[in-house]
Amino acid sequence: MRARMVSQKERGSFFRDLSRIHDGALVTISVAAPGAGTHDEVVNQSLRGINEDKDEVFVHTGNGPERPHLARRVSHVDTVLLQQTDEGADAEVDIASIDGSLTIVRFRSPALPELLDPGVE
Repeated sequence: MRARMVSQKERGSFFRDLSRIHDGALVTISVAAPGAGTHDEVVNQSLRGINEDKDEVFVHTGNGPERPHLARRVSHVDTVLLQQTDEGADAEVDIASIDGSLTIVRFRSPALPELLDPGVE
């Protein structure tokens, strides 16, 4: 695995592009808090987008009426890392808060972005 730090300046465009490319991809959202361990908040739901508003990031998921829209709010975002496989496929996005908590958006099937982008065809 390799990690790429997403600077604060590029986060808006990064989240827009990631959301467009991976719209509908199955994700699991795990949350790790200092002293509380790690737990899965969302398991195998469709990604509907990630966006940023000031120092907050919102991860939207949902699979339709049987699994309604959910949003995970991450406050006081400190760092954003894109984790990719050695082949360059997007595997997960790690969003760390200044309080030490970590939100992990893990793709069920890592995929090369250029294979998912209809604009490439």
